[in-house]
Amino acid sequence: RWRHHKRFGMVFVCPCHLSVYSATGKVLDGPAPRPLDKLPLKIMPGGELEIIDMEFEAGVKEQIRIA
Repeated sequence: RWRHHKRFGMVFVCPCHLSVYSATGKVLDGPAPRPLDKLPLKIMPGGELEIIDMEFEAGVKEQIRIA
C-alpha cells in the first residue's frame, strides 16, 4: 500500500520489515540492503503484460537468484 511520507512524498512501506521505498524501488529508509528486485516482463500477443516470476536471496546486497 502506498503512503504519504512527510519527507519523501508517496512511498511504499514494507509490512514485513518497515523499509521505505520510492516508486522506482530505491531504498529510502530501513534495514533493506538493496532496492526492490525488478522482474522481467513480457508483452503477450493480445497486449496483456506477463510478469516472469523469480525469487532472489533475501537480506543480501547482491541480487542472487534462487533456482
